Amino acid sequence: MISRYLSNLARLGFFRYAEPIDFTTREGELRMQGWGVILDDWGRKFYADAEDLAEGGIAQFLRSIEPFLKRQGVDGLEIEEQLSETGYTVIIGSTPYPIYTQEEMETEDGWWLATVRTFELVNELLVLAGSEERFYAVGGGNDMFGLFLTPALHEVICNHKDASPRECPYVPLIDPPWYGQKNK
Repeated sequence: MISRYLSNLARLGFFRYAEPIDFTTREGELRMQGWGVILDDWGRKFYADAEDLAEGGIAQFLRSIEPFLKRQGVDGLEIEEQLSETGYTVIIGSTPYPIYTQEEMETEDGWWLATVRTFELVNELLVLAGSEERFYAVGGGNDMFGLFLTPALHEVICNHKDASPRECPYVPLIDPPWYGQKNK
């Protein structure tokens, strides 16, 4: 019998972007993973190195997640970047998305400015497309990845008995020292 957690994830569409899965064959393996099953590649997880984002890598990152965004109704992305000594802006279509200014870089952590604003940008694109999916962070810095989840999936995952608040997917914020990640 499939665990309640796995059946809730399946019912809420967590596995819809993955290769077809045979729960009967893999149930033992999936049960052993418990909460951590979300960390496998189910078509929702994308590496998002904060340093790469801050150093002009947002356009490349957006291109890497573009197939997922297209499934959510986000039309083809025309992406341009402007990175200079005065700041960093990403332009999608004709809409500029300021990532950071030089003044901000002097007072804030540039990695986190880029991270927060990249996640905000992706979530804005999802909202504009009418998607229920949102982009959450897991981890941080060079070990960060983004996970697309609906709010209902996020709730099921974070309320699992084995999910520590520190491991729970979170919305990145400009709020040092944890930047939106739970610290307990």
